[in-house]
Amino acid sequence: MLVAIMRRRWAGPLAAALLILALAATAAVAAPAAKNVIMLIPDGCGAEQYALARWVKGAPLAFDHILTGAIRTHIADSVIADSAPAGTALATGTRTGNKIVGLSPKAKGLLPGQPDPGPEALRPRASVLEAARLMGKSTGLVATATITDATPADFIAHVPRRKLEPEIAKQMVHAAPEVIMGGGRHFFLPKNAGGKRTDGLDLLALLAQKGYQLPRDRDELARVKKGPVAGLFADDFMAPERDRPHLAPAQPSLAQMTAKAIEILSQNERGFFLMVEASLVDWACHNNDPGHLVGDLLAYDQAVQIALDFAKKDGQTLVVAVSDHNTGGMSIGNRSTDNTYTSTKLEALLAPIAQMRLSTMAIWNAMGDRPNKQALRALIKKWWGMDLSDDEARQIMAIAAAYPKLPQYGVGRVLSATRTVIGWSTHGHTGGDVPLFAFGPGRPTGLLDEPEVAHAVARAMGADLRQLDQRLFAEAATALTWATLAERLTPRGWLLEARINGRLAQLEAGGNILRLDGEELILEGVVVRVEDTGKWYLPQKAATLIMAPPARQD
Repeated sequence: MLVAIMRRRWAGPLAAALLILALAATAAVAAPAAKNVIMLIPDGCGAEQYALARWVKGAPLAFDHILTGAIRTHIADSVIADSAPAGTALATGTRTGNKIVGLSPKAKGLLPGQPDPGPEALRPRASVLEAARLMGKSTGLVATATITDATPADFIAHVPRRKLEPEIAKQMVHAAPEVIMGGGRHFFLPKNAGGKRTDGLDLLALLAQKGYQLPRDRDELARVKKGPVAGLFADDFMAPERDRPHLAPAQPSLAQMTAKAIEILSQNERGFFLMVEASLVDWACHNNDPGHLVGDLLAYDQAVQIALDFAKKDGQTLVVAVSDHNTGGMSIGNRSTDNTYTSTKLEALLAPIAQMRLSTMAIWNAMGDRPNKQALRALIKKWWGMDLSDDEARQIMAIAAAYPKLPQYGVGRVLSATRTVIGWSTHGHTGGDVPLFAFGPGRPTGLLDEPEVAHAVARAMGADLRQLDQRLFAEAATALTWATLAERLTPRGWLLEARINGRLAQLEAGGNILRLDGEELILEGVVVRVEDTGKWYLPQKAATLIMAPPARQD
């Protein structure tokens, strides 16, 4: 059964039109292999990080036995990926450009061999989560960064730049997945309520009106037994796993959020789609922080184990565990092992990491507004058990001065080199292939381009993403050919008005409501206005209703 346009108040000819549209629509194109899909993404992770986590764990990782291949991670305009386009590939099956969320690429700066999108540039692309929703499945997003950050946004939002998190939050709320869990509370609240929204919208209040439960900590989350639920457990990102016991003990772990999400979503007899991101693995690698990396990667390992336990018992669930790209260029072995690598003992690898009880971010933040060598020495001694030399302290402070927005970079870079056998080549991303792990019906295998993962997931559910593009995102200028269109900026955001045959239709960007002839209809997807092009996109069914001739008055 598919969820078609629904309405709050309707009767007569409009009801008949809605029924015809509902019967005509379909998201499925083939017999599905998987009832449920769980995608788990350790952002910014590669084979070397998995090897390190395995050594620290002292046992195989939960997903070692389901290795099925690898993916090529380049994006449309760079051989090294940003998380937004890499996640867009995994979510929508579209290789797009830097910073872009859920849209096709721009028509410039493309790599050789990348097709020119032409008039399709920056057009919204349907995601596997949106496909699942149209098939009547429950959907959910879990992350440890802000839930509006690039990777979760890729599965549910469509914006030209990942930094547009207030707009991403608005689209997410109106798309209404049954489960929302992560950080980023301040993107859902207006400034006068302590948030960052400038449009005055209180999206948490709107979620409450929609019937969402809003747990604020792990104890409240534990008491939730059914959806919908929106647990926003931090104003910004959630705490790294190394920091959580010390700085945010009330926050749930990634494993706890994953287990609760599966518990809620699996109540739908039609199945579910869930995306889980271990977001801060990427941040750890940006910071060249081995302790932070291991903590969050082993937390991810626990989440994958929970997903696999469910899938093996259920028998109808596809689990895909794959990173979007690699970060940091981490290696087991650094310049200190140039001449001694063949005699590197396990203790040399594990002992320094065991001492790292707090992330480099938390250590630097603990110095407040006036970081200095003396405070740094005291904090490193307390949390890492190391006595900094004068040269180490000098190097760390020099690197901090070179990266004023990310001063913690110096701690991991310097102490990894001087106190561990862990190497790093960059504070940025890297462009190599990353391992692909999958289990269950329709699992992808082989060396794949990143967009192929999304298409494999869609096929497993019995959906075709490119067919859904037009259903969810018809371009207004084309679909509303005979209407007079006008847009205006209101305090709530952009509003599109379409006039035809004496009728007025209104659509708000980021919303899912069509106001037509004084009535309100709930759409099956969100309305998108792409800021860079000024183009509007709306569900095809909405366009059909707007263009339908008015009912005869007998």
